[in-house]
Amino acid sequence: SGGVFTFGAGSFGQLGHDCLNDEVNPRRVLELMGSEVSQIACGRQHTLAFVPSSGIIYAFGCGTRGQLGTGHTCSLKCPCPVKGHWAADNEQHLGAIDPCKYYIVKRIFSGGDQSFVLCSESENSVPADDFRAINQSDYTCSINDETIDVWRHKLAERNNPNSV
Repeated sequence: SGGVFTFGAGSFGQLGHDCLNDEVNPRRVLELMGSEVSQIACGRQHTLAFVPSSGIIYAFGCGTRGQLGTGHTCSLKCPCPVKGHWAADNEQHLGAIDPCKYYIVKRIFSGGDQSFVLCSESENSVPADDFRAINQSDYTCSINDETIDVWRHKLAERNNPNSV
C-alpha cells in the first residue's frame, strides 16, 4: 500500500522517526503516512522516498555533504521534500504547469554520500518505476538443488542423443 517502515541504525535520523535512536523492530515513518511511496533509496546514512502521485521526493538523515538535496548541509530527522522541478506523472497535474520547466521522476538512487534522480522531460515521460510491483527480470535467480538437477538433466540429454 506504499507505507514505509524503517529499522536499524538511526544515529543520523536516516530512519525518519524524528529522533536519532536505533530501532530493532520495524517502525512506521509517521510523516509519510497518507502518501503512497513507490521507491526507497538508502545511502550510507540517508534515505530517499518517492511519492509518484505528487512527484515529491522526500529525504532524511545525514545531509552534511548536500546529499539530501534540500539546499542545506544539515541532517534531518524527518522526511523533507527534495528541491527540484519535479512533477507528478499524470495528465491532471501536467496540464496545470509549464512542461518545459518540470521533470518526471523515473527512478531514485542513493549510495555513500550521494543521491541521484533519473528523470525525463514531461513531454517525453515514461511512468516512474514502482518497486511495489514484483518484476522477475529485476531479480537474480536462486541456485538450489532443484535448479542444479534440471541443469544436469538437460546436460545429460544434450550429451546422450539416444536418451530422447
